[in-house]
Amino acid sequence: HITNLTVSWPSGIGYYNVGSANNPNSIAYRLQADHQIVAAGHSLSGQLLVASKDGKIYALDEALGRVNWEFSVGSSISRSPIGFINSVYVISDNNQLFKLQADTGFPDLNWPLGIADVDHFVAASQSKAYFIDTLGRLVAFDRKSGSRLGQLPVGGYDIRFANLLTDRIYLVNSKGTIQCVRELGNPQPYFHADAIEDMVADSKESPGKKETVNPFGTPVESDDPFTGGVIAPDDRDPFGGGGDTDPDNGDPFGGGGDTDPDDGDPFGGGV
Repeated sequence: HITNLTVSWPSGIGYYNVGSANNPNSIAYRLQADHQIVAAGHSLSGQLLVASKDGKIYALDEALGRVNWEFSVGSSISRSPIGFINSVYVISDNNQLFKLQADTGFPDLNWPLGIADVDHFVAASQSKAYFIDTLGRLVAFDRKSGSRLGQLPVGGYDIRFANLLTDRIYLVNSKGTIQCVRELGNPQPYFHADAIEDMVADSKESPGKKETVNPFGTPVESDDPFTGGVIAPDDRDPFGGGGDTDPDNGDPFGGGGDTDPDDGDPFGGGV
């Protein structure tokens, strides 16, 4: 897993190794888990998220290498955890979906604990998270409550693809077909980085909230429903739009004494 700050990878004996992006020939630090780590990590707001085969999720401070928190879902995990805004989505090997709070690792109390029959994450928008279930259906969950908002049959797309950059849903099969689906109200892609811009605005308006600095643009907001596009061109699905952002802030390494929050390189190498 590569960020502006680090290059990290798992090993078969339970280590997760982290090196500086500017000096990948050396190991900055490593996590020793209690079991094998078979999936790449993910990053979110200054943390590296790592899952192990014994069902534990670890959040590492990307700057310091310490474990901020860990949480066990009770069954093995072979997929990468997905971090989005202030949440971590985890799918266990028995196809249960968990949503954790990125800052504490505690389960989101507004969500059911372990939604059954979920296979993999595909995308997320301002108000929804999209997954493929074990029956091959595209399912939309409300990001706040975890309620199921709707579903579409998309059988035949047998290659897993997770879009970690925008709200666009890519359906891919081994016969060479790629289909891109979007919410009707988002003609322009909603970049996940723009969600951090939302958090900055919220923190400035609300006293006591941390401010974060992010150079990205403004989000596209919409209340229009989601449509199946080519799959179901005349159907309007009840996946309503809207915006949901919560503040989260992570501060990377602070490269060589440089504490400028706009400097994306903690190792002193610049951006």
